[in-house]
Amino acid sequence: MNPKNPARIAWRIAGAYMVVAGAWILLSDQIVMALWGNTTTALTVVQTYKGWFFVVVSGGLLFWWVRGEMRKSGEVEAQTTGIEEEAKRLEMMLEGGSEAFFLFDHAWRYTHVSRQAELMLGRPASELLGRVIWEAVPETVGSDYQKACLQVAQTRKAGTFDAYFAPWEKWFEGRIYPRAEGVAVFTRDVTMRHTAEERLGEATQRLKQSEVRLKAAQARAKMGSWESDMATKENWWSEQLCRMFNRDPALGPAPLPEFLEMLHPDDRPMILNTAAEMPVLRSIKTEKFRSNPAHGPVRYFDAIVEAIFDEKGNRIKAGGTIMDVTEQREAEVALRDSEAKYRLIVETAHEGIWLIDAEDRTTFVNRRMAEMLGYASEAEMLGRKVFDFMDEAARAEANEVLARRRRGLREDHDFRFRCKDGSDLWASLSASPIHDEKGGYAGALAMVMDMTERKRLEEQLRQVQKMEAIGQLSGGVAHDFNNLLTVIKGQISLLQCAGPRDPETDQSLEDISLAADRAANLTRQLLAFSRRQVLQLRDLNINEVVEGMGSMVRRIVGEDVTVELACAPGAIGVQADTGMMEQVILNLVVNARDAMPKGGRLRIETARVEIDAETARKRPEGRAGSFVRLTVADTGTGIPPETLPKIFEPFFTTKEFGKGTGLGLATVYGIVQQHRGWISVESVVGAGTRFHVHVPALEGVALAVVVGLEEPAGAAGGGEMILLVEDEAEVRAVARFALVRQGYQVIEAEHGAKALEAWAQHTGKIKLLLTDVVMPGGISGVDLALRLRQEQPGLRVIYMSGYSPEMAGKNFALREGVNFLPKPFDMTTLTRVVRASLDRAGSAAPF
Repeated sequence: MNPKNPARIAWRIAGAYMVVAGAWILLSDQIVMALWGNTTTALTVVQTYKGWFFVVVSGGLLFWWVRGEMRKSGEVEAQTTGIEEEAKRLEMMLEGGSEAFFLFDHAWRYTHVSRQAELMLGRPASELLGRVIWEAVPETVGSDYQKACLQVAQTRKAGTFDAYFAPWEKWFEGRIYPRAEGVAVFTRDVTMRHTAEERLGEATQRLKQSEVRLKAAQARAKMGSWESDMATKENWWSEQLCRMFNRDPALGPAPLPEFLEMLHPDDRPMILNTAAEMPVLRSIKTEKFRSNPAHGPVRYFDAIVEAIFDEKGNRIKAGGTIMDVTEQREAEVALRDSEAKYRLIVETAHEGIWLIDAEDRTTFVNRRMAEMLGYASEAEMLGRKVFDFMDEAARAEANEVLARRRRGLREDHDFRFRCKDGSDLWASLSASPIHDEKGGYAGALAMVMDMTERKRLEEQLRQVQKMEAIGQLSGGVAHDFNNLLTVIKGQISLLQCAGPRDPETDQSLEDISLAADRAANLTRQLLAFSRRQVLQLRDLNINEVVEGMGSMVRRIVGEDVTVELACAPGAIGVQADTGMMEQVILNLVVNARDAMPKGGRLRIETARVEIDAETARKRPEGRAGSFVRLTVADTGTGIPPETLPKIFEPFFTTKEFGKGTGLGLATVYGIVQQHRGWISVESVVGAGTRFHVHVPALEGVALAVVVGLEEPAGAAGGGEMILLVEDEAEVRAVARFALVRQGYQVIEAEHGAKALEAWAQHTGKIKLLLTDVVMPGGISGVDLALRLRQEQPGLRVIYMSGYSPEMAGKNFALREGVNFLPKPFDMTTLTRVVRASLDRAGSAAPF
């Protein structure tokens, strides 16, 4: 029987028995009476047997029914046990599964929460059971999960959901089933799956983008790809590869014969050989080939061929890339040409190029820079700091300059570097800072020009300019002094011609005259230095001058000095003043003698030399051409370097007071300059000195003046009128006195304007013009003579000057004793020249 409901079974048995018993009692008597009649015996027997029959029949029926009920009860019990066991198994599956399981009633209260659900929510079931989900878990309100639950409750049809819960940053999916008591929900955390799907989607998107970029990159790079299946012999070309060979991508790859036709005939055997090697190719192979020139301009390609293997290592395909490198090759050729051009510029540049980094280390120098500093190769300078090539003084200046360079300033500077051999290199630097991509200081680039020679020339030029200034001063002093000496000598000559005198007076006048001559000699040296001395040029052989002075030179230097004369073979012609050339040699010999107090060797050499432009450039006075070189060398004490620049200055001497005027070398300098030459000196202390005098060789030299002629003595004047023009009143007075005394008429004028006025007053009467060359008032003696001779062509002209006749101009030939009187002069010379000029036939004027 069903042990779970015994009361119901008992009631069913009792009820059934009463129904059967009641039916038997009512029907049994009627049946007996109907069969046997209404007799007592029959009734008694019937009643007796009827009772037993009832008991037997009702017992049997009761047994049959109870047995059936018991059998049913067993079956039900067995079924119930199976259901309970199945429920237990189902519960174990739900509790032990990966999904969370919830049961809700119709009011959405939790009626069951599985263990997995507790873990998923992080809350125990006891905290949730009996509570409404929307209140217990407010994060679900408004979510796709809530919408799905409400829809299932409404439609009573199962549903699914896939919802994201932002507060938890998780995805959940599940199934919702309707129940009689409410709904059942199965759910699980699918965040990882969603993440994987998202990543897969992103990867897929990136793959698509990569494919697009790959196509774009191949198009930009002009690179196509290809594959060839070894088994099926099928080929594949990328779209870009098709376009590179002017093939429609829709047509696919070109067959091998067609592809070969696209290539340069000379490259086809190589491609065929590579195609034959593909079935056995194990490594990557590269090839270079060209397009067929018959199809248009030749293009150049780089190809990569490689084998493709499966996971088992079997060769299944061959593939690779082909890149159009025409533009790259053209750019490389252009780059090589440009690099070669700029390297040629850098390596052949006359300027040095110096590159340093931020730590002032040398990173690059060109060959010229290394040569300038005396290094055999550029490598000797690399890695060294720029300060390694300077002395201490230059380093301090370089530090300041580099500090400004780091601030971005670009400047030009002159620096003194120390060469490898210890010598100095003066250089002009034009440097610019170099910046990195962030704008920071990364170093500097300097263009370096060797200024050593220019510095030397500048120093020489300064010396020349100083000498020129001193010469101007000396010439001016000598000019003024000559005017004074002219007065002195004129007065002396007048006194000497004045009549008888006592011996003492004659001696005094003679002493004064000798002193005036010595003073005149001094002024001549000053004028020689200042190049204002009168030259008497003639063609001469310099060898004859040297050899003619041999005996004099030996007497001057003494027996303890050996004299060597080394004249060049043959005649060496120059156009020079013989006396001045002798003066040059004499002064240099005296200077050499004084440098050899204990004896030594003196050598005088002559040579004809050709000076080229490069050699001439080293001397400010130098120039290219043919020159005669006169060398005077000694083995004396030498000249100290600090003294060397001053030796040609007038009045500079290293001798004791009273033993030298300091005009010896200054006179040499002036004479050589006046002969359009130059003088240089080489000296080593303790070893001796060599002076080199260069004057132009005879050919092609224009004469500045001509040789003076010997004039005959003149007689007394015959009353001729002379116009005397002189700005110095004393000179004018003594000259007037001498001429008047000689029988001439003299008209005086202190400058050119006054002379023109006097000329106008005595038109046609004046026979001779005696004029100073340089005068104030803007009209020189030459200008005055030109004006007057325009009116009177036969006018005789004599010039006076304390300067060289060069002051009159290059177009005039002034002859001492003929039409030129150098100051100072005496009155006898004056009257003789005047008389000779008036008596000479033809024009004596320098026109």
